[in-house]
Amino acid sequence: MTQKVVVYVTSEVTLHSKLKTYSGGLGEVAGSMARAGRDLPIVGCSLLYRGGYGEQEVNENGMTVHYPIADYSKMLKNTGTRCHLSVRDEDRRYDVYVDIWECSRGRYGTMPFYFLDTDIDANNERVRSFTRYLYGGSLITNRSKDLMIWQSIVLGVGTVLAMEALGFEVLKYHLNESHAVFTPLYLLNRELRAGTPLESALDHVRKKIIFTNHTPVDAGNPKYDIGTVLWLSGFHETIDFGLMHRLGGHAYFDATLACLRLSSKVNAVSLRHLEVCRDSWGGVSESASWSAVTNGVSPGFWQDEFASANTIAALMEFKKLYKRYKFYYILGKTGKMLNEEVLTIDWFRRFAEYKRPKLIFSNMDWLRSHLEEGHFQLVMGGKPHPDDRPMIDAWNEIWRWARELPNLVLLNGYDPEMSKIVKQGSDLWMMSSRAPLEACITSTISAAMVGANIMSIRDGWIWELDPVEQHYFLYGTSVPMSMYEQDAYDAASMREVIDAVVLPEFKGKQAWWQRQMRIRNMVLQHYTDLRMMREYWDLYGLDEEKMR
Repeated sequence: MTQKVVVYVTSEVTLHSKLKTYSGGLGEVAGSMARAGRDLPIVGCSLLYRGGYGEQEVNENGMTVHYPIADYSKMLKNTGTRCHLSVRDEDRRYDVYVDIWECSRGRYGTMPFYFLDTDIDANNERVRSFTRYLYGGSLITNRSKDLMIWQSIVLGVGTVLAMEALGFEVLKYHLNESHAVFTPLYLLNRELRAGTPLESALDHVRKKIIFTNHTPVDAGNPKYDIGTVLWLSGFHETIDFGLMHRLGGHAYFDATLACLRLSSKVNAVSLRHLEVCRDSWGGVSESASWSAVTNGVSPGFWQDEFASANTIAALMEFKKLYKRYKFYYILGKTGKMLNEEVLTIDWFRRFAEYKRPKLIFSNMDWLRSHLEEGHFQLVMGGKPHPDDRPMIDAWNEIWRWARELPNLVLLNGYDPEMSKIVKQGSDLWMMSSRAPLEACITSTISAAMVGANIMSIRDGWIWELDPVEQHYFLYGTSVPMSMYEQDAYDAASMREVIDAVVLPEFKGKQAWWQRQMRIRNMVLQHYTDLRMMREYWDLYGLDEEKMR
């Protein structure tokens, strides 16, 4: 009997640290969805990036990036099923053969996940490169706008063809960010080619599509030349410029606008993000109605022994143990040994301008004094995109400071296991992004599950908490200002809160651990992956039992 499923379509997913199909938070959320869906009629689909997002290393001059090509044959199973699509460039049409790899149900504690692979002998070198690097790679790998469009075509069109080739009956496609826009575009193109009237075809497609937006930042909302999209995809034979303008805008093809107009339901990933989305896209004609499903994370993945830390005494004991493990890990990576008794502040995420990795460095005299006198230790880490020169420069500057200053560490590289080690040994997990640009700040949820207190701007899911209840350390502003004014205000507020609230509370111990237990218990009750999945299933509007 044909299996009825929901298909979760995502450009990245974090299933295992050695499966380089992730870059950051979007992949982590997709991994949480995959774990929460283990026993449900839902499957995932993404691309198989053998070169990943690039491996970050460091030499005497600072950060470097290289792209080793991975062999996933021991981690995934080639299904032996191949699908076929075609794309164009300026001069010719290309056949694209796609092998389908499977991460079977339960393999890494997840639902079945399928990966599309064009890096195979059946394709020419250009086509092989379509799925080789996450988000098309970088200037190092000859990344181009055309390559990014081809990659999105393989993800979107390939998902539909792969599910059919594997014998699934797809009831809904859940698009995890607008990189998957070619799924509804292909479904629309196919309906029109079959002679379905336009409005009926649009209605048919919308009933199949759920769309999640994860960020207001431009990088998550790609825009392309309309003619280029039509020509490279081959959809120009069926979809004209007028329809593309209607779906994606007039100046260029906005993938997010098209997803809004080709979906039955769309959602933000926190209540605060919902407000931002409505401000940005609330007036879009023909858009599906907005709602919010706040992200959740998987306790089973992050907690380990912390799962049994139901008292302050147990929490303190586990934190001591995991902090020691983390410090020996750091010693092996950097040659620096930190002090287990000193407050450890952690900043660990993608290096992006709006995340403001240098905010705590805005007053170097203040920071130097605290580090040299041993008032706190600062552990940082994360990857800039290889083409983001300003953020590479910021990373290198922090790296140079870490070579000079005591109690400052910069870790190179990023993977979920490293993130887990850093979080489990963290005293204070710090978020410094410029409000309101963080959609959810999901890393703070997992950090809270493993005994870390949280210091944050009021943004993302933190917006949903009442500051009076003192679940976290609040600093900064969420009131719109100029960028310069906001950064200066937030930096001064950060220093004030660390000096006046964080350090005294850490020394006093009891209030510190009471605060941690409050946020730990609260996130375990309200911000897990299972709660997130239940809310998505309500969005799907499907009867799970009838699907089995």
